[in-house]
Amino acid sequence: MNPDSSPYAFSGHFPVYRGRIVSDILLCSPEAGNPNAIRIRALWDTGCNNSILSKRAADFLMLKPSGERSFRTPFGGSRMKEMTEAEICIVLGGCRILLNVGIDDSPNSDPDCDITLGLDFITQGDFAITHDGLQLVLSFCYPPIGCPTDYTILAPKLFNGVVLTESCEINECDAVESRRRGLIMMDYYEELAQVNNQK
Repeated sequence: MNPDSSPYAFSGHFPVYRGRIVSDILLCSPEAGNPNAIRIRALWDTGCNNSILSKRAADFLMLKPSGERSFRTPFGGSRMKEMTEAEICIVLGGCRILLNVGIDDSPNSDPDCDITLGLDFITQGDFAITHDGLQLVLSFCYPPIGCPTDYTILAPKLFNGVVLTESCEINECDAVESRRRGLIMMDYYEELAQVNNQK
């Protein structure tokens, strides 16, 4: 972030929710001599590791490819795909965030969204999805303000009465162990069903 730039905060409200988190976003080329900029519809996808830009938007910005690498597609499960990689600037107020993105004809399954914003972008700021009782609210702040949204702290202060809270450290190293435990639990239920059938 440029030290002269002010932090940027964005809030989007969804009076009609169609099962996706989207917003408009401003992109430009990282090259100083390239004046092209474009405002496009972005799909925010926390299940996607890397951001992917449509080829038509990349062509408009006259991006220069920096090579190819494998990207996990935001749809199609764990399918990997070779894509051209390029650098873009995401413009947030006075801030410009450099980001390496994959270039693909279909960056997601929504034809009106020319970019999928993955965790490589989302985790550079503070990101929250909340609800005000009537509509969904998307909020994003860059850079992070250093005060994460923690409902185990907020909920007891906002609700009158007892609030059951649980806080834990989520260890991704345990993902394989968790899957194994899940299979053991399935075996237990299968054994229980067999015992009940024998009665």
